[in-house]
Amino acid sequence: MGKSIKPTRDFWFPHIINKRKKIVFVHVQNHISAMGVETMMKNKYPGYKSKLVSNKEFKNLGGIL
Repeated sequence: MGKSIKPTRDFWFPHIINKRKKIVFVHVQNHISAMGVETMMKNKYPGYKSKLVSNKEFKNLGGIL
C-alpha cells in the first residue's frame, strides 16, 4: 500500500497515500472533522480522491495512529 503519514500543520489527519490509484485514506475522529477533509485535499493532494476510514480499516491498511 502506501506509507502512513502523521498529521502535519497543513494536513491535520493521519493518512495513507496510494499513489498508484491516486487515493488518500484519511482517518478522522468525528463527523465535524470530516467536513474539512475535502478542502485540505484540494490544497495538499490535487487530483487525488479521499476515502474516510475507521480506526480498524486504517490499521488494516498499515496505518499507525
